[in-house]
Amino acid sequence: MIAPTDTRQRFALYRLLIAGVMLLTVNACALVAVGAIVVTGSAVHDRRSVETVVDDRLLNIAVRDALYGSDAFGNESRIKISAFNGWVLLAGEAVSEEHVAEATELVSGVKGLKKLFNELAPEPPASLAQASRDRLLSLQAKSAVADIKDMPRFDASRVKITTARGNVYLQGLLTQAEGARVVEQVRYVNGVEQVVVLFEWVESPDAQS
Repeated sequence: MIAPTDTRQRFALYRLLIAGVMLLTVNACALVAVGAIVVTGSAVHDRRSVETVVDDRLLNIAVRDALYGSDAFGNESRIKISAFNGWVLLAGEAVSEEHVAEATELVSGVKGLKKLFNELAPEPPASLAQASRDRLLSLQAKSAVADIKDMPRFDASRVKITTARGNVYLQGLLTQAEGARVVEQVRYVNGVEQVVVLFEWVESPDAQS
């Protein structure tokens, strides 16, 4: 088999592979790796459709390719990319205002992007100590959200958490009540500088996109 070289063909092939794997594993809660993409049975708890979950994985790859295909971004920047339901978050550091603006320009044209949140700071990459604190904060925030046990049909796995420079970014498809409770849990985690809400709202706990 000849490997596709065209980006569109490559993404189409990835999409078919991921969709097939997810359909096979969605009831088994298995962990399966396809190239650099990890697919889990947790998709069964997601309010997004399986197709949308696949598209978000591919959108993440496309955004990364757009950024790191430019000479402007490399070891001198730290960019965290999080795609959810077509909304893309860029968090971290991009050295200068010019680099931040270039990131917006490069990503804005990526196919499948519905909305872009460029939260990059015009600063050098965070120190190893700060990066470690960010990872710990993400774990602590996830643990705090997982402690929500008294909301009917609430699923902590539906909340996507990204942390950069002590700022915690929250993504997901939640009801207003769920979102308020999640924010309340996360804002009291020791070390959190700011909670940034990027939720999309649904009317019912049983709703799906």
